[in-house]
Amino acid sequence: MTRTDDISAFLMGTEMAGAEIAPLAQDASSRRYFRVQKGVKAAVLMDAPQPANPPQTAFVDIARWLTQAGFSAPEVISADIESGFLLCEDLGDAVFSDEFDAGRLREDTAFTAVAGMLRELHQHTPMPGLPVYTPQNMADMIAPLFDHYMPQDQRKPEAEEQIEQALATILAQTWLGDPVIILRDFHAGNLIWLPEREGRKSVGLLDFQDAAMGHVAYDLVSMLFDIRREINPDLAERIIRGFATACDLPQDSFRAACAAQSIQRNLRILGIFARLATDLGKTGYLKWQPAVWARLMADLEHPVMAPLKDLIRGYVPAPSKDGLPA
Repeated sequence: MTRTDDISAFLMGTEMAGAEIAPLAQDASSRRYFRVQKGVKAAVLMDAPQPANPPQTAFVDIARWLTQAGFSAPEVISADIESGFLLCEDLGDAVFSDEFDAGRLREDTAFTAVAGMLRELHQHTPMPGLPVYTPQNMADMIAPLFDHYMPQDQRKPEAEEQIEQALATILAQTWLGDPVIILRDFHAGNLIWLPEREGRKSVGLLDFQDAAMGHVAYDLVSMLFDIRREINPDLAERIIRGFATACDLPQDSFRAACAAQSIQRNLRILGIFARLATDLGKTGYLKWQPAVWARLMADLEHPVMAPLKDLIRGYVPAPSKDGLPA
């Protein structure tokens, strides 16, 4: 049987048997998404075959936890974990990034709603069993920077260890409170605007299967400093200040924490995008590398980052126009 036959067989056991199937936009993973339409009914089919993808148990469990907690994650209608098929609620096409580009949604309205949703999310007792991010393992997670972005003939293990330890120290110094649930791949392309729903439910959530326990600023930084969108800096700073105030966090400490979380993310992203291009042929990601670098350099200007700034600027080369080290 072909994969198309497998999809049809899976749908035969659901309420969407015989439905029309149309492909949806894909992400950086090897998962595929389809809109399944049968009369007035619509759903989304995720096709995540193993072993190219891990079992989608985490997606199912986290989706159910989120919906039970009152957040707008897609309801899982039917699942065949072994085959890699999920049939989920269709949250619609109002992806934040598309709505911004079309002028149908104001960034200040959307990001204010998301900040409020995140504050409520962080107040919930998280589901058990999620991986926990610590300053040290977050520093270890920048390994792709060295393994895939750095020219291999220029690598110096002692310099890389110094960078990782300096990053771990700064992440520890800027840690605030207990770890909270973070959804990780949290940006305007993974959020759906649902204005017919109220409060936290107005923000539809996608692509959360890698959720973990981490810093209170992590998802906010992921959204506001997404290098694929140029967000008004004044708006970003206003959202950050409002979030800190609402969470009763010191403004200066929270802003330093945002810079530290952003630095960790972008050091890792430099390596991930290089790997996607060189190992998987997804060269389109290289066009974002100069923006990743620019964000990294901006965050390193925070006074708390001075020791790390010197190490990174002295060792990690800037990307050229083609996205690889100059």
